Amino acid sequence: MEFRESFKADDILFESFIDFMGRYNFRLDYYQYEDLIKRYLKASLAEQLFSPDLKAEILGEADPMLQRILSLDGQMVAQD
Repeated sequence: MEFRESFKADDILFESFIDFMGRYNFRLDYYQYEDLIKRYLKASLAEQLFSPDLKAEILGEADPMLQRILSLDGQMVAQD
């Protein structure tokens, strides 16, 4: 899907999220988790605009356990 490849959660969206969370006195070192937060922002938008499946695809791209399972599954298919 085009959204997954073309949309990037930019710094403006990230800073807006930090401002939003600050209004509720939620303290966190946001910059330490910037890439992860941006991925979740993108996934949340994908879910709201398109489908929960797209959200799962976006989050799955960075899930090491899922990636390992997929690589093992690919090996099993190649052996058959």
